[in-house]
Amino acid sequence: MRFIVLFLCLLSGYANAHQFTPTYPKLTVSHIAGVYKTEMLLFNAREEIRYYSLNVFDEEWNPIKFATESKLIAMDYQERKYVNI
Repeated sequence: MRFIVLFLCLLSGYANAHQFTPTYPKLTVSHIAGVYKTEMLLFNAREEIRYYSLNVFDEEWNPIKFATESKLIAMDYQERKYVNI
């Protein structure tokens, strides 16, 4: 695979604020040539946080264009959501 995908949740305060798994997602080929996809699970472990922002970067921290249903995710405390990217 050409890119290592890393996800950052910008609105969380520190690493223990959320869980975004798997840490190293497996990319699968989409029906569109040159496009890959993966499914991630996001868990909100902080009561005061209600929104998470998604971003994708390569191994050198350069932004990568990506598509998802929403790049800003609203979540309640202790809620889990699957995110397709």
